[in-house]
Amino acid sequence: MKRALDVCGKHSNGFALDQFCRVAQRRSRLKIEADGRRQLAKMIHHQGTHRRYQLGDGIERNQFTCAGTDAWYERHQRNREAVQKFERELTQAGADLIVQSVTPDLVSEIAKGDPSIVRAWYTRFMSIEANALNRVHNIALLVAQIISKDNPQSAIALFEKLKTSSPYVRVTFGRAGVSLDAVSVWSASDGEELKKLKFKRLDQARTGHEIAVEVLAAIRAGKQETLREYVIDRQSRPEPSHVARAVMVAGLSEESGWTLETIESLKGSHGFLSEAYTAAEYAMDRHRWARHWAKLMGEAKTETDLWRYGVLHAANVDGRFRGSDVTGVTNNSLIERLAPALVIWSA
Repeated sequence: MKRALDVCGKHSNGFALDQFCRVAQRRSRLKIEADGRRQLAKMIHHQGTHRRYQLGDGIERNQFTCAGTDAWYERHQRNREAVQKFERELTQAGADLIVQSVTPDLVSEIAKGDPSIVRAWYTRFMSIEANALNRVHNIALLVAQIISKDNPQSAIALFEKLKTSSPYVRVTFGRAGVSLDAVSVWSASDGEELKKLKFKRLDQARTGHEIAVEVLAAIRAGKQETLREYVIDRQSRPEPSHVARAVMVAGLSEESGWTLETIESLKGSHGFLSEAYTAAEYAMDRHRWARHWAKLMGEAKTETDLWRYGVLHAANVDGRFRGSDVTGVTNNSLIERLAPALVIWSA
């Protein structure tokens, strides 16, 4: 962060990107997939202009009406100028934005230093078209997350607008591939309107996997209590579909009294509610067994025991578990010595 905000020092290069390629950030397990080795500012400008003029290479300008052509170029020129102004303001903020340095903390620090900058970004993001928004999609998510604390309505509007765009660089967390979109929404403030947006994401999840990804995003953001409120609300509704979804959310959450109680509430049910109960119970059992085997791994005295418990742990572990949950349970020297191998058991 010190380097990112070094306004006067040698690192104040704005949108410089030393290595725009696959990046793995060890602590957060941040995964970024892209290609090429170029500066981000150049990439944003080049990709946008290259695609734009490549489209017109084989088309004579006089095939269009003069008015329509001029309007088309003017609209895209405005979008390009908006992105370029955004880049210049980042440089003024002293942000040396190498990809793995673009974090909510960085945007938050810029907002603290000069809130007008982040407000201006929000206004610009809301005014540009989806194609231009693709280039700054990920940073726009972070801006929406940060402004949610002071202006939840604006944050919701930006989150909704970002549904129409798709980032050039896809950011995910963990081996489960939790998207930055989900993490940003769940990390936003907990006002009533934003809570409805989070509930809506859970309601619109179409498969068990999509529900699991939303739950993992909530866990990552520390919003287990929000998950509990969702489960209580949906479980109280008369529609069986809401009840089944509530039980699945409980089964995919971390173990606690309310999750176990929610799952047990469907015991003895029939039809698809019985299927929901079976699936939720299975998901929770996996989590409980993973914690059990991890505990024994931390207590292991020999390499053989550590390997045995590790294999059993690997058969049950999922995105709710972290490698630190094993390495942090004890001062076991065996764990410390073999800690690098434990990454294969963390989700």
